[in-house]
Amino acid sequence: MPRRPLLAMALVATLSVVTLTSCAPSSSSSSATAPPDTAVQHAQFGAPAAPDGHTLELQSDVVVVGGGHNAVWGASSDGTTWTLDSNAPGMDQLAVDKVLLATGYATGRIVQITKDGDRTDVVLAPIAITDLVKNGEVRFDQEVNPGELDVQGFDGGSITDTTEGGDGTISPVSLITPKEDYGDPLRDKPLPVPAKEFSKKTEDWELSGGTGADGLHFAVTTEASGLKVFATGTLLFDALHINLGMVIANSVAGGARGRVSGIQGVKVDVQAGSQNQGGSTIKKEFKLPFEIPIQTLIGGVPVFMKLSASVVVNAALVGTDATITGSGEWHLGSGLDVKIQDEAVTTNGDQDLKVVKSIMDSISGIALGGAVFNLGFKFKMLAGVGAPYFGAGGFATLTVTVGIGIGSALGSPFVLCRSASYDMALGTGVGIVTEPNILTSLLERIPHVKDVLPDDGLTRQATKPILHRKQTMPENQVCVGSGDEDK
Repeated sequence: MPRRPLLAMALVATLSVVTLTSCAPSSSSSSATAPPDTAVQHAQFGAPAAPDGHTLELQSDVVVVGGGHNAVWGASSDGTTWTLDSNAPGMDQLAVDKVLLATGYATGRIVQITKDGDRTDVVLAPIAITDLVKNGEVRFDQEVNPGELDVQGFDGGSITDTTEGGDGTISPVSLITPKEDYGDPLRDKPLPVPAKEFSKKTEDWELSGGTGADGLHFAVTTEASGLKVFATGTLLFDALHINLGMVIANSVAGGARGRVSGIQGVKVDVQAGSQNQGGSTIKKEFKLPFEIPIQTLIGGVPVFMKLSASVVVNAALVGTDATITGSGEWHLGSGLDVKIQDEAVTTNGDQDLKVVKSIMDSISGIALGGAVFNLGFKFKMLAGVGAPYFGAGGFATLTVTVGIGIGSALGSPFVLCRSASYDMALGTGVGIVTEPNILTSLLERIPHVKDVLPDDGLTRQATKPILHRKQTMPENQVCVGSGDEDK
């Protein structure tokens, strides 16, 4: 079937927001003949869809399954396979290539249907927001309290080695379950219940994140192959105001517009050491396997604001038993107020960076040949629809990079040099966001998925640096050299 183009989004109307909270899990099995506890389903699988028929005009190939979370019996941990009540209203209208709309997460293009008595397994592929809505207005306008947010974990995420090889390629490392081990989505690999914390372990690394009273936090840690790393970061806010949305007319959307305010600052903690002969080099990008969903009901149609995070580590520890540590906290004097219009970003003037805890004063370590550790993290806010592993529409990003170093620029054994840097950038754009590893697995299982994926040819993004600080101590020619410093 023809693919509809995905375009940018605009803000137009004020709508109420329903934030869903997590509940204790219940048990279910493949022989279930009745849905589990409805409160659990409401938290885990999203708000039920009940379109009012006039606020949003849906596309003609959208099938609404009635009963909402009562019709959903389970989902696989990667969010692709949904087990529905075969007797729910609208189930008789399901067909491959149509769009399912059941709950906030149980929404997508149908690529496979397997019926077994009272239960039906439906496999979904990503859709663009314009695959669901033909005409209508959407606006997110919500003040977010971090203590009220839950983390939705899923069987995704990735660790990418960003060290260029001989051919300059990047090698991904998947965190998802091999396709031959999927099993029954109700019993073997269920979608996790939302919680305050979520973590995922691989052979060498552990990725974790969550919410708390001060904001959103993450951690990447390892203690393998002669390397120890503990790196954490927190995006600080107490009342984050997110205003993003879209207007769609005849399956086409306009330019991205919106406003995000209330970001108070950032804090980080880095500890790293190497026991390897000659030291260690780390160049990794981590796509964290969780997102923080905020759900809205627009004319009875559930739509998400999804917050996700990626972490980049670039480090070099030179020499056996090299170590480096540092921690710091910075606040933005007046908070960060970002305006987005037609893929351009503006902020509330020059950013006044207040040092709450000096990372420069905390830098320590043993590195005869020098050591540097750069920790970067990107938070993305996406307005979209569908399962945890994808989304489509307008988005805003905040990227923060903190770097520390110890050693001497001239290799002098008599002077210990310490350096620290802090950079912040804002971005906005429009596009399709998918979990590459999950999408690859889905294509391997069901090859014709490639024929129904949304067109991503219009994906675009603009980024604007808004803050740069750098300092080296002591301030002498040995340590500073010819580099420019920001005091």
